[in-house]
Amino acid sequence: MVCKIGADPSALQGSLKPCRVLESAPNGFTWQRIMKLGIDPNKNILRAFPTFVGQFDVPNAAQVNPILEKVILARESSAEGKSKSNIGGWHSDIDFHEWPEVKQTDIVDSFYSAVSNMVAMSAMAQKFNLKCHFVSWANVNRKGSHNAVHNHCNAHWSGVYYVRTPEYDTDDLDRAGDLTFYDPRGAVNMMAHPGKCVDGESIRIKPIQGRIVLFPSWLYHSVYPFQSDIVRISVAFNARVEQFSEL
Repeated sequence: MVCKIGADPSALQGSLKPCRVLESAPNGFTWQRIMKLGIDPNKNILRAFPTFVGQFDVPNAAQVNPILEKVILARESSAEGKSKSNIGGWHSDIDFHEWPEVKQTDIVDSFYSAVSNMVAMSAMAQKFNLKCHFVSWANVNRKGSHNAVHNHCNAHWSGVYYVRTPEYDTDDLDRAGDLTFYDPRGAVNMMAHPGKCVDGESIRIKPIQGRIVLFPSWLYHSVYPFQSDIVRISVAFNARVEQFSEL
């Protein structure tokens, strides 16, 4: 079916009128303009199966980040890193939130607050009691380090907080340092939709110092490498909801 629709948005308003068929064919037809059906996105469109990705800026990041950077680099120099989704780089144990120096800041409270916001959005609740199992770890990436495509098991929400994010504008690699999410709808790329449609595409998020990015733990993602001689420091975490009750 070939559609020839040259009308402006005002043509979408008004009462139903039949289209004038220009020609017929065995498998379809060509029409001159769309039927005049009004559209209100809030009334006529059901946003089925949305995937929430949150972005929250920590208000006191400028004060907290130098402390975290010093603590994380000191740990890197004295403790062997773990091998998870990271290709190169350093990955700490999953007890970052228990480090004594970290407890002297309120950064973990910001992580809890961000998770609470996402639970509120997903559960469509304003007041509730919430108990989560929480793990967190520090990451240090240098030239060539990256994270393979992966997701996080045994959790509802996962997040990353950017402690130190140098500029990548002059990096030789495309998407240098980007956090990339992949469309979870497996069959969506069976037929490409025309226009500015992102079906089957990936979504790239530039790391911004002092920002938390939160997403469903099942959502596949990766971190692109960079070639600049720089250091990037982040903290990642998982939260599993164990008790939830609306008030």
